[in-house]
Amino acid sequence: MQDEALNVIKIAGTICNQRSKAALVNSIKTVLPQFMGFEEVGLVLRDVKTNQIFSINELQQEEKEEWYKEELKSRGLTKVLDKNTQKDIELAFDQFKETRTICYPHGQGITGIVLES
Repeated sequence: MQDEALNVIKIAGTICNQRSKAALVNSIKTVLPQFMGFEEVGLVLRDVKTNQIFSINELQQEEKEEWYKEELKSRGLTKVLDKNTQKDIELAFDQFKETRTICYPHGQGITGIVLES
């Protein structure tokens, strides 16, 4: 019992320490299936300001690598040479990941009905 309680605290700490929506989703999708014994986890979020329901479509490693190559190519580079360029590319990647957000109509479907009640 004590081991389970410590494991729950560790999982909560891991999830709560995430600093972006994408990192939060990735963390939840990694940690919870292991803990609960599930194959995978689907996650739907709600923006309390806009009441919008959404999920984040994660990139596979191959997609990340392809995006990175294309970004370097668009900048006329073959590799990153300085920290400022690296930071610019990381920011561009974060912005690209945000475009992978999938929004759902509010109040429709089972999830929308549950959130309205």
